[in-house]
Amino acid sequence: MKKFMLAVLIVFISVNVSEAGNILIAYFSRSGNTQKVAEYIASALSSDKPDMFRIITAEPYPEDYTETTEKAKAEQNNNARPALAGHVEDMSKYDVVFLGYPIWWGTVPMAIFTFLEEYDFSGKRVIPFNTHAGSGKGRSIEDITAAIPGADVDEGFAVRGTDAEGSGASVSAWVNGLNITSEEHTDPGTTPGTETTQQDNEETEKTTGSSSSSSGGCGIFSGTLLLCVLLITRKNYIRR
Repeated sequence: MKKFMLAVLIVFISVNVSEAGNILIAYFSRSGNTQKVAEYIASALSSDKPDMFRIITAEPYPEDYTETTEKAKAEQNNNARPALAGHVEDMSKYDVVFLGYPIWWGTVPMAIFTFLEEYDFSGKRVIPFNTHAGSGKGRSIEDITAAIPGADVDEGFAVRGTDAEGSGASVSAWVNGLNITSEEHTDPGTTPGTETTQQDNEETEKTTGSSSSSSGGCGIFSGTLLLCVLLITRKNYIRR
């Protein structure tokens, strides 16, 4: 009897662990504005248990606002690819990737291109979101689409950096309207996924230009199957 129950428990655990989340929220944030939007997205997707990854450059940007704008402009002029401090362990498991960034000089920070060129996004749905100081999405959607031609890139979501803190309701409404289908993620769970970055640098979104899921338990089928097995086992055990 004990051996049988142990086997049932092993099957239960195996089913639960296999249901890994496949939605990633990757974002670059300096002052914390884009990070706040990313957190609101994670909250709206909490039942899908997304993973979060903060894109951080190996060499931090200057604390001074003007110096940061100058460095960002120089990187863009040189088409630079700043080295990153961390990496996604297994990008292949994600079907949906939310990609967040501030608008710097009309488009994404060059570190975003470093990130996009590091992985294969073929067949993935990439959903951009950004903060800005008046330039909206800039040309970021076009640039992202050109950088990962094999991906399905959404139109995205933009919010002023100064409004990021209070954007929870609008972010939630946007996420709920995205129609992320069951083919793109597994059965809903109960809690947000884990932060996968190892470092945490603040950034300044004001540095602009001139303008999966995983289930918290086993799935419905596996849970029902386990319950039936336990009830049958208990019934047979009582008859003995």
